[in-house]
Formats: sequence, C-alpha cells, structure tokens
Amino acid sequence: MLLLLIGILVVVVITVTTPKDLFHSPDEISAAIAQKAKRDAASYINTNRNNISKSDLHN
Repeated sequence: MLLLLIGILVVVVITVTTPKDLFHSPDEISAAIAQKAKRDAASYINTNRNNISKSDLHN
C-alpha cells in the first residue's frame, strides 16, 4: 500500500513539473493525423496509377 502511494506521488510530481508545451492538444493531434492520412492516400493513388499505367503498356 505504501509503495502504491509513493508511486502515485511520483506520477503526480512528474506530471506537475513537466513543461506543458511537451503535451499536444487533441486538435493538434487530429490535424496531424488528418494530414498524414491525406499524404498516404495521395501516395497510394499515385502508386496505383503508375502501376496501372505500366501494366497497360505491357498489354
């Protein structure tokens, strides 16, 4: 029990003393995920478009 209380105290101290700019807001995280999804989708489309074009040349 004492070990649990010490652990909780350590977590609280670390959380309180950590600079707040190290944490990202949920909006920033959502925007970053959306941006990555757009890049991944564009890359996927371009890769498939190039593969289809190359396969059409062989037919």
